[in-house]
Amino acid sequence: MRDARITSQRIEKIAEDPLRNWTIVPGASSSSSSATAGASSSTAAASSSTAATSSIEEKLDSYVKSCKDKSRKHGFNLQTEIHEMLASQNIILLKEGQVCPELAKHVDTECLLNNIRATAMIKDVTIDSMMYLSLCTLFRDVNNTADQNKVKIKINRIFEVASKEDRNIIEIFTNLVTKLLNFERLSPQKADTVTLGYVEVKPPDFESNPELAFMDLVRLGAFSRRLMLRKNNRKVIVVQCIGYHMVFYLVSAFTEEITQMAEILSIDVPTEISQIGCLLQKVDDFKRLFLLYEHQMETRYKISRALEEADAAPLIDAINPKRRKQKILSFSLV
Repeated sequence: MRDARITSQRIEKIAEDPLRNWTIVPGASSSSSSATAGASSSTAAASSSTAATSSIEEKLDSYVKSCKDKSRKHGFNLQTEIHEMLASQNIILLKEGQVCPELAKHVDTECLLNNIRATAMIKDVTIDSMMYLSLCTLFRDVNNTADQNKVKIKINRIFEVASKEDRNIIEIFTNLVTKLLNFERLSPQKADTVTLGYVEVKPPDFESNPELAFMDLVRLGAFSRRLMLRKNNRKVIVVQCIGYHMVFYLVSAFTEEITQMAEILSIDVPTEISQIGCLLQKVDDFKRLFLLYEHQMETRYKISRALEEADAAPLIDAINPKRRKQKILSFSLV
């Protein structure tokens, strides 16, 4: 297995963090001691929150600085130091079950990730209970010998009585039933004005060269930070596919210097119709993701290449050429 060493690339600064706003709501003025105590308590709480945020910023700044220093000295191992590699580009990667030991020394990464998810994937958002039960009833007996047309008719009946938001979820299952029976490649279904950050490693490629997935993640981080600069609220959603495993990241500004790239959802795409039922446990998360996109992903752009050759070259060339045995495939936007 190759020991690829990578150095950091200089990238542009990002603007103020929309997720990290502290709001103080003063109560009505009163001469009573209880009102004064309440105001003092609110002020103290706000001061404490501001101090805590400042402390996290300082710790993350320290971590990023150490990663930049390490990059200048000897670079990183792409497969074992992916967090530090991204941090050297001012990107804090937060993934469930994958913690950078050095970052953990500075901040509680689990708490950071949970806070981002709580804000982005609102737990109160769920699909209609009756619709969920109807989907469960439909797919509990569906297997590879099921009559495709009958299943589609039943899904369409559920679709007809569903709300506009829940219909987005049903369309996922309709598409799977339509395509998976014949193992056809799922066709992309997105509006022409949507810019989607997406990278994919085919299953055979990943098995023969796992490093491709790590390189894609570095490219995705660099691309998403660049795209975020074009957004008014400094937020983008990007997707990485490794075989049939999909990971959705919310990339947003933590400070003017630091970008946070947080895993908010991961799924395994069914490869046959009998596996569709496994997605039922994710339907609420699908709806939360749809609403996150609709309400917080401001400004949509025409489809374009994410990284033209002139932009992609510096990042590719950052790999030590003496350790690189093959050319890394260029990142594309689909």
